[in-house]
Amino acid sequence: MIRSSQPAQGTSNLDAAVSDAVQAIAATIRDHQVTCDHLVGLLVAAGRLPSTTAERRQPQSQMLVAATLLRFTSILEGLLDVVVTQAIEEDDQHLVEIRRFFLEPQETYSMQELAALWHISIDDVRDVYHDEIARWEESNGREGIETNKALRIKWAKAVHTTAIFSLLRPSDIERALGHDFMNVRTERWRTVPILIRLPRFIANAFELDGSLPPKLALAHRIEQVLMEFFTAENLTGNATDEVH
Repeated sequence: MIRSSQPAQGTSNLDAAVSDAVQAIAATIRDHQVTCDHLVGLLVAAGRLPSTTAERRQPQSQMLVAATLLRFTSILEGLLDVVVTQAIEEDDQHLVEIRRFFLEPQETYSMQELAALWHISIDDVRDVYHDEIARWEESNGREGIETNKALRIKWAKAVHTTAIFSLLRPSDIERALGHDFMNVRTERWRTVPILIRLPRFIANAFELDGSLPPKLALAHRIEQVLMEFFTAENLTGNATDEVH
């Protein structure tokens, strides 16, 4: 993991505000009659509730509906915790930049431009392209090395680097490209939302992992670790070939 960043300020206050919002939104959805009606309909379709209204009014059936609604609310709060945080932190301009990078690329990119696109420090970009910088220095001397203004990275190389180091979230790329997704990547790159439950000690381990940027949400941290289970070949595969 090469990314570095600083912890967000006022995190505890934000966490409290997110928690309050999640509980309020979940309660509103839970208490809406339409929610209950649809859950009852699903239980009937699944064969867990009788089809007649009279039978559904029996105590046993009512207990099943109440238990299902309780489980639904618990699961919903877990989802909303992720969704609400992402909704308020979403950077629409970043999505615009990602879209432009894939669909309207420049021939080459400066170190500063790539740092802005990937949301990493310029030092991290230098680490990624250490070998390229060394070769450039051998050919051109140290003049300009400190700012790296003279060294530019070809677009295809930048795309390859993006995939190898997971410098852009697959879900961000998918949202940024929209209907043009298949013009850039194959269906295998589409993301699948999954709800998982982790013991607290595992979640704490992710949160304390110093190799991950401290301000990343837990779900994003887990994404990064999972991506690292795959080799560069698995991640890139046809990464550059898929770009038409």
